[in-house]
Amino acid sequence: MEERRKIIRELEDKKRANIEARNQLLEGLGETLLNKMGNKALPFDNVGEGPGGVLAEYRGLKKEIAESGDIIKSLEADALKLKDLEKKISAMEDQKGLQEKELDELYGRMGKALLEDPDLDHIVGESKQHEEHLLSKIEEHEGKLGGLDAGDGNIFKWLGRNAQMAVSKTLLLKNQTALRKLYRNEGEKLFSAAQAESVDKDAYKRAVKLKNSSSFLAADLALKKGNAGKWEIF
Repeated sequence: MEERRKIIRELEDKKRANIEARNQLLEGLGETLLNKMGNKALPFDNVGEGPGGVLAEYRGLKKEIAESGDIIKSLEADALKLKDLEKKISAMEDQKGLQEKELDELYGRMGKALLEDPDLDHIVGESKQHEEHLLSKIEEHEGKLGGLDAGDGNIFKWLGRNAQMAVSKTLLLKNQTALRKLYRNEGEKLFSAAQAESVDKDAYKRAVKLKNSSSFLAADLALKKGNAGKWEIF
């Protein structure tokens, strides 16, 4: 019985293999025949069923496949262009960020020079008082941190001292940030009024160059982002 089942399985496998080989052969023969017919008009072209119908369907499918292939190539080309453009945009955004950072530093440098020049107190007004207040606070918190860091004692004093140090560090950072912002704002106002050259000539010249470069870069970046939007099809 087992031997008979084995023979049956072998015959069924052979049958499936033969059917598959036959189907592949028929497919190849059919494709060869239809390709030889091409676009020639045949007597049975108008017949809805039979050879005419098969040929018409074949021609339609072949045309759709070709059109789909062209569309896919076009979309793939656009995708490559978009990918390349996105890389350029990313690099330009990084460059723009670096320029803006340097420009902020130059504004701060000019603003600091302005506020530290006693001959220009009549220009800065209340900003000078604000600077002095912040510098006083910064000095106060730095002094507290120095004293707390040098302290000793038991665990409770140590914990209390750490808590005070955390507060002082936070306040110190807050005032340092406020001072940098003050310098930056004063420097930008001075630059916009075209008076910064008299305070720090080198910083002013570099800021002018960066400002112009940044404007051109921003315009080019906006154009490239607009082009990228046209290709965002996926």
